[in-house]
Amino acid sequence: MCTSIRIISEEGKVVFGRTQEYMLPLPYVAANVPAGTVLTNTMNPIEFKHQAIGVCYDGEPFGVEGVLFADGMNSAGIGASMQYFSDFCVYGKEEAILAEGKTPYRGEEFVTWVLATVSSLDELIEKLTNDIDLCDKLNNLGKCDPLHFNITDSKGRSVVIEHTSETKGFDIHENKVGTMTNHPTYDWHVTNLSNYAGMEQKLVKAAILGEAIIPAAGKGSGMHGLPGDFTSQSRFVRATYLNNLSKVVPHEQGINKFFHIMNQFDIPDGVFDLEDGTNFDYNTQYTSAYDLENKVMYVSMNGNRQLQGIKMTAVDKLTKYALKQVQTVDFID
Repeated sequence: MCTSIRIISEEGKVVFGRTQEYMLPLPYVAANVPAGTVLTNTMNPIEFKHQAIGVCYDGEPFGVEGVLFADGMNSAGIGASMQYFSDFCVYGKEEAILAEGKTPYRGEEFVTWVLATVSSLDELIEKLTNDIDLCDKLNNLGKCDPLHFNITDSKGRSVVIEHTSETKGFDIHENKVGTMTNHPTYDWHVTNLSNYAGMEQKLVKAAILGEAIIPAAGKGSGMHGLPGDFTSQSRFVRATYLNNLSKVVPHEQGINKFFHIMNQFDIPDGVFDLEDGTNFDYNTQYTSAYDLENKVMYVSMNGNRQLQGIKMTAVDKLTKYALKQVQTVDFID
């Protein structure tokens, strides 16, 4: 259960990011990967044409070298995130992909491949058509994670990449509303927005019913009926309207706007009972934002709401940064 959006500023510059929800703690690190790096912990090696920074799964606790990006951005201004896509995701078969002359990757390797190799969304679409595909080969943990992907460039264009068939390759959707959550498919979510087309910033006017004047409920009445639960369907609606109806701000205020919107999707411990016999809490593990113009990332963790920032500075090797999990308070008295 994750939510991602992109914000376009008054100047046309972009902030992109997501929330990350899961039911057990994962080994997240921030990483800075220089161009020229080759990762070999994937089905096929991934060589970085571009420098990239982002939030990664650290392979070291699992005895695997390298990292895999959950979300991030590269030096070409491409931002990417992967999000769960249960019930609808169907990957191809490794043998069939190889027979077509394409390179197979696992779903969880896709964002890493995008950040390493892609300079533009047009290039991405061309490569997805001709060069690579995703397969259902199990990873080192014996899993095949069902995922889809939100990819955004520094001009604000965004595409959602889904894989719903074993044989027909990728479904590529132009993401004109700038939102992605989880299942069902992206086109279903956009169609569902029509149920909320009356949402607006203005107050609802009083109604005259017979001889009675019925006042509106008050401030915010124009958004009455905006769904507030945590299902992917409701989060898509809420994120889309909050992002697109909120004030367009200068780029220097974009990160602040982003986190105000994404606070709406913060899931506290204990809200979900997964009824799976475990004591794990399904919660928001982190929220990450990427300034695609200035090449800076910001992260707030579940136990540390203070923003941690990482710049895309020059490094000579893959560099990992521990993300601070415990919050400190700066007292002002």
